[in-house]
Amino acid sequence: MLQGTSADTTLHNWYNSTTVANIGLFKNVADSIDANPQQAKEVNEGISPDNHAEENEQAVYVLYFSLAGEQPDSAQHETLSAIAAENAISGGGGVYMARAMIDTNADDVTGIASLRMIAPKQTDIKHSGKLYPNPANTVVYYENVLGEDENGKIKLMDMLGKEIKEYKLTKGSNLISIPVSELSKGIYMVKVEITERNSEIIKLVVN
Repeated sequence: MLQGTSADTTLHNWYNSTTVANIGLFKNVADSIDANPQQAKEVNEGISPDNHAEENEQAVYVLYFSLAGEQPDSAQHETLSAIAAENAISGGGGVYMARAMIDTNADDVTGIASLRMIAPKQTDIKHSGKLYPNPANTVVYYENVLGEDENGKIKLMDMLGKEIKEYKLTKGSNLISIPVSELSKGIYMVKVEITERNSEIIKLVVN
């Protein structure tokens, strides 16, 4: 209907631009995921996300390629659960992909994933401590106050759940300094484990 008009030209210019923009790159990943998974994996690894939704999509693809059809371990499940619990409007298509991978439904009004869980998970995505600055490029700080009988630890992990560094938490005020300048750009996870509390996962972006 718009062929040959200025609107048609604008639409074609936009469509052509997506082949080199991230929207086109993620489409390339999806299109080649079955026919050439290695190529799809390499394309995904080469993407530099422009926003939070793209960070989620890239992170889910990383886990998808890592799992190769196997069930996620506890750390991977927690990563997927954290993404699945987000509202899809702000979290993007990766939210739906994460829900599919762990067989979960969610209420996008509340943003809480709650149905058909294949493993236990934490549904409350509010964090008791503070992780800042986030994104970070040199150092990130974790701050929390523990009770008299509490102790714990935080673990810096990559998106595959591999532990990079562990730090202890003790009673009273804690301010942990985590150097990130030597890490590759991308998404990491900070797992917080405190006695008598549910463990929680905080996404960390290194840029």
